[in-house]
Amino acid sequence: MTVQELIDRLRIYLNDPQGIELSDRELLGYVNDILNEFAVYLARLRFQPLLKRHSVTITAGTQSMSLPSDFLKEEYVLWDKSPLEEIHYEHRSESGAPRYYFREGDSFYLYPIPDKDGTAELAYYPALRVSAVGDTLPLPSYFEGTLLHAVSVKAKSRVEINPQADSQMRLYIQRQIKDFVKMNRSWGNRSKMLAR
Repeated sequence: MTVQELIDRLRIYLNDPQGIELSDRELLGYVNDILNEFAVYLARLRFQPLLKRHSVTITAGTQSMSLPSDFLKEEYVLWDKSPLEEIHYEHRSESGAPRYYFREGDSFYLYPIPDKDGTAELAYYPALRVSAVGDTLPLPSYFEGTLLHAVSVKAKSRVEINPQADSQMRLYIQRQIKDFVKMNRSWGNRSKMLAR
């Protein structure tokens, strides 16, 4: 589904077919707010179907790799297909085969500093965002109904001023996602097997 199709459905749902109460730009902002709620909660649940991978060839003596622009949360980091353990910031200059990683700002750092060329792979959960009404929603289609409902609650709270709407909407999203993931637990297991 595209963002425009979602907005068209929202306009019917909100009884605002002409866009008098809410502009497309406002609705796009609400869609992004709700997509952010989805992304954070799905990452917390470690929802494997959203997992992305980012590989970088690193030359000897190079310790860092930049995060992808859509990075939200890491799942794991590999060095030449071997898992690395997360540590807190280490300010040392030891070199060798990396065994650890740490994150600082917009970069990941390997420790010890690689003494030979290799490949670092980051598996991560992306931030979910759309920038235009022509974009396709970055969520699986089975979440479209929940997304539609949550965005409409957010939009209605702006028009009707309901201070509890945000917390109710957040709980609704979490319940819907949790129920879906619980019913489809085997998807996560299949995704883990495919990642190996």
